Amino acid sequence: MRLTAIRIAPPALSLLVLGCGQNIVTPMEAEALAPPPNLVGEVTTTRQSMASSAGSGSFNPSSGSLNGAYRGFGRVVRNPGGTCQTGMPVYGMQVSGDRVHFGSFNGTIQPNGVVEMEYGRNWVIGRFDGPHFVGRWINPACSYELTLSRES
Repeated sequence: MRLTAIRIAPPALSLLVLGCGQNIVTPMEAEALAPPPNLVGEVTTTRQSMASSAGSGSFNPSSGSLNGAYRGFGRVVRNPGGTCQTGMPVYGMQVSGDRVHFGSFNGTIQPNGVVEMEYGRNWVIGRFDGPHFVGRWINPACSYELTLSRES
């Protein structure tokens, strides 16, 4: 199956379409979605998990050692309506120095390797460990565990 994102749809929303089989929504429509009751708890738990699993202060993201494009896989971890795909390819994360760009998401990698990015009611929270990124993409409809690696 080949999917083509509409130019005006940010890649993060394209992931929503790929992951949950829903219609494309504009950013304003996405903002209007009511989050499930446990969304705040899920974001908080993910933040805590990433911070506690991060390495010691020897990590220096601004050195450029993480630079490049990352791709991998997303595995569903929350599927409240039963409409989310169980897995999906994930690509398009770009790192330059300590900055991350991922569709409409942007963030700064902290000295412990953790990055937190928010766009509307969507979050990508995770950590870098060498050429690998592990984290979670959380949105009102579905949540995915992300496992990405830097492309060679």
